[in-house]
Amino acid sequence: MERKENKGDTAVRLACCAVIALILCYGAEKLGEGLKLPLWEEHGHLLKENKVQATAILAVLLFGASLALFPPQGEEGPAVCGTEDYTQVECE
Repeated sequence: MERKENKGDTAVRLACCAVIALILCYGAEKLGEGLKLPLWEEHGHLLKENKVQATAILAVLLFGASLALFPPQGEEGPAVCGTEDYTQVECE
């Protein structure tokens, strides 16, 4: 049951990242057109022609950043070597 909950949480996280990416892409388009920025004038057509790809790339970047900043609950990070408790032994 726990495995299904983790998949559900991951799906919700991915969906949220996709919606945020969609908002950012369309917002960037409207903002770029409204402000008449030189960078937008030169490269803005790339976003207009490839909206789906730009949204997907941004969603993946947001998803990766969200996993790095907020790891899923219940999962431990990678094991670090040398963290065991050692007892000191005196040599004679």
